[in-house]
Amino acid sequence: MSSIMNTIDAPTRANMQINYADPGSVGTIVIGTERRTTINLFDFRRPNILVDARATTAPAGADDHLLSIRRLNGLVTDIANWTDILPANPRTIKGVMPKGINSGTFQWIMEEIVVAAAGVNVVWTFSQPIAN
Repeated sequence: MSSIMNTIDAPTRANMQINYADPGSVGTIVIGTERRTTINLFDFRRPNILVDARATTAPAGADDHLLSIRRLNGLVTDIANWTDILPANPRTIKGVMPKGINSGTFQWIMEEIVVAAAGVNVVWTFSQPIAN
């Protein structure tokens, strides 16, 4: 089985939960993994639009992270701050969403902005089902 893929078991779902480990210190970057498969490298066969993000874990204190997409060529696109996507956040603006994501291979990454000992989980929602 290849490590480059969209999702293994649900080609028609429009949501993807990505889990990120605790980065440990400010400036540290971690690579997110898909909840069901632990895959950390994704290949979208067609463009899609990221329309929403929702945190599924609560922050530990003043915790904050920068959530981004990193392409294999090193290009990084920032998507949202952790504090923007918390369920208790009354703001409706979430980073640069909606955000078009072109086809191709990428990783979900997170950079620690404010130190706290916690991993985080995010459900990313797309305008179209994720499919090969």
